Amino acid sequence: MFFDGLDADVEFGKTFQEREFTFKQGAVLLNHGSFGAVSRRLQEVQRWYLTEMNAQPDLWFRENVYKYWGESLGAAARFFNCDPKDIVFVTNATEGINAVLKSYDFKEGETILSTSLTYGAIALTCRDVAAQNRVIKSEVIEIGFPIESEEAVLRQYEEYLKAHPNTRMVVIDHITSPSAVLLPVKKLAKICHKYGALVMVDGAHAPGHVPVDLEDLCVDFYTGNFHKWIFTPRGCAVLYVNRKHHDWMKPLVTSHCADGSLGEQFFQAGSRDHVPFVCAKYALEFCERIGGMGRIMAYSAELATEAQEYLAKLFQTDRPALPRDMEAPNMKLVELPEIKVPLSKEPSFDFFMNFWRKTNIQTNTFQLQGRVYLRVSPSIYNYMEEYRQLGQAMLDYIQDINNAQ
Repeated sequence: MFFDGLDADVEFGKTFQEREFTFKQGAVLLNHGSFGAVSRRLQEVQRWYLTEMNAQPDLWFRENVYKYWGESLGAAARFFNCDPKDIVFVTNATEGINAVLKSYDFKEGETILSTSLTYGAIALTCRDVAAQNRVIKSEVIEIGFPIESEEAVLRQYEEYLKAHPNTRMVVIDHITSPSAVLLPVKKLAKICHKYGALVMVDGAHAPGHVPVDLEDLCVDFYTGNFHKWIFTPRGCAVLYVNRKHHDWMKPLVTSHCADGSLGEQFFQAGSRDHVPFVCAKYALEFCERIGGMGRIMAYSAELATEAQEYLAKLFQTDRPALPRDMEAPNMKLVELPEIKVPLSKEPSFDFFMNFWRKTNIQTNTFQLQGRVYLRVSPSIYNYMEEYRQLGQAMLDYIQDINNAQ
């Protein structure tokens, strides 16, 4: 009943946005990569189950939600090609990585390895886990532009791991954020395992963006959000734990099932809102109803490339120097024209928020290695005219800032 009227030939873009999403009238939302978007259909699913939960809370928490959780977990396992016993739901990828790093029994002198492109919250997690442990270290591989090739990145990891045999846990971004680099996870995992390091993949942006086959990747841990590219309500992600690590893996919250299976421990974390997890099954069905992941990915990737090329030409700037096969399909960077006001981290945030307040266009800009970039991250509700509107508005905005100096 939730998907009546949907078909595999539905036209993406403006009409789809008006029909299937509930954005504020007049708002131009071009920052899907940050917080995703919940389709109207998934909002209806969410309301349905919230109503059921609130109608009889005892029945929900003691009986009904177990069934719904299991069904949704099964759908997620089929999507990722893994055993449902090896994945659990978490609220976001940051929670998943925190659970792994804070569960592992590091030994004195061992190291957690991340990169200079690691997501900020995860970089801080690595730092804080090392600081709290006191006898381990958090180290960083510098990945700078230009990136010569995939092989150069693989070589950089191998040289580091060979020279640092105490590296015990390597955090690898499947797609870096906000810098939008697609890393060769499977090849990197093979190198890490060669040198005795465990592999924790931060796939926050991957599900629904690129294919993820956990059986094929052969990693120790993988976490990915459903609330970015698969349209669930926010607070829905999965954590995969290779079977050989189940005996020591623990959720961040200890609850009644502390001695149970991996799934039981992560399910029973107090009176939490399970509804976003229940919605995962329906989000995957929604994606299938509108033509499947291949069609969704193709539309978003084509629009991202067209928008990047258009904006780069308009701004008379370049994209970052990295191989095309290492650019994330749905997220692309475009360097902004010169801004005469120096931007620190905080004013960079103010820059795009003030742009939004002035234009009602939501986008994302950030600094990377001394340059200021705009990140293109469209979804199936976006269309090219929105990027033309963005481009001219951004030029006018920067010109106003520069003229004021």
